[in-house]
Amino acid sequence: MKGNSIPTADQTKVRVLVADDHPVVRHGIIANVKPQPDMIVVAEAGDGVEALALIKKQVPDVVLLDLRMPHMDGLDVITEVNKLKLPGKVIIMTTFDSEEDVQRAMKAGARGYLLKNSSQEKIWTPFGA
Repeated sequence: MKGNSIPTADQTKVRVLVADDHPVVRHGIIANVKPQPDMIVVAEAGDGVEALALIKKQVPDVVLLDLRMPHMDGLDVITEVNKLKLPGKVIIMTTFDSEEDVQRAMKAGARGYLLKNSSQEKIWTPFGA
């Protein structure tokens, strides 16, 4: 999915970008998004710099973003997305559940904070599933 052009076939689907530095986690998230009938994965990124570049290029509706990644962490990505006034909504998906991490992410502009060990029901509830 990396570097694909913006899909235009079905604009009724929520366009999702997945960014996580662990390939098995990233692919697992993608495998859970793909069956959702109202969503499409438009890109994936393995670090924060790549994520920001693809967010600018693909302009996804939702970004599922790891909090801690190489080259640029998730908080810096959120800050840049907000600074550029990009329309996508960023949801942090991480293993870090400290109150400080949650507060920092929400203050930076994250629209949600999900733990990677959450059940599928808990994950899809914010999306209206």
